[in-house]
Amino acid sequence: MTKKTEIVMPKIKLLCSDIDGTLLNSEHKINIEDKQTIQRAWNEYHIPFALVSGRFRSGVTFIQKELDIPCIYSCFNGNYVEWEGKVINDVPINIQIIKDLIPIIEKAGLVPVVFDKDSYYFSEHTDWYDLQVSVFKTEGHIKPWKQFYTEWEEKKHSVYKILAKDHNPQKIIDFEKQLKLLQYPGIEVVRSSPSILEILPAGTSKASTLSHLSKYFNISTDSIMSFGDFMNDYEMIKDCPHGVAMGNALKELKDVAWYVTKSNDEGGIAHALNKFVFFA
Repeated sequence: MTKKTEIVMPKIKLLCSDIDGTLLNSEHKINIEDKQTIQRAWNEYHIPFALVSGRFRSGVTFIQKELDIPCIYSCFNGNYVEWEGKVINDVPINIQIIKDLIPIIEKAGLVPVVFDKDSYYFSEHTDWYDLQVSVFKTEGHIKPWKQFYTEWEEKKHSVYKILAKDHNPQKIIDFEKQLKLLQYPGIEVVRSSPSILEILPAGTSKASTLSHLSKYFNISTDSIMSFGDFMNDYEMIKDCPHGVAMGNALKELKDVAWYVTKSNDEGGIAHALNKFVFFA
């Protein structure tokens, strides 16, 4: 693996990492070498580690527990950011957007899912619901959408994103094109996996996490290193002076990355940290 340019490395003061396909390997586990290296960064160098994900908060907290160090939570691709109980950024999606787009998702034959900070919502029981339960070890909610809309509006309950899911990657690509042609105002659309299209408030980007956290910790973005593998990581890798694409990342990310490390099955995060942070 090679760097794009030979430069003098600044002191890295913050690590930002995607979860699925990056921190987690193809078996959805954290490689032991990655875990130990991330722990070393915090315990010996006091470098905070941010879990920057499209996931909801409950889908991130159990990863933090496995790492066994304090972690920054950046959920919904940066729309909710929390560190040690303090909320740094909080941008829910307008419920009217959900009302308008869910019928379009269903008409296209895809399965919609809505998320709040700590749970998820389906209108019927599908294999996608069972998959959510198996991955996150927690039950969601199932009832007709109109009942959810009424509850959310009456309680002024914040929700953060819609997913459109299908097992056929081409249907996801086609629906992404359809939504962009629709030019519905106030939304951002991005694929987070071959089977998932995410719909979020306009301006959503994982790169915003870099901005929020650099201001919060009063550090330059030059001292941040980020890791990612898929299209919802693109801006975070491109805009970070030390954006690292995983060896298993899409070509689009590798083309804009500062460095391409080993894959998520080969301890890619540990490899980059040893090379550029610990100089091992």
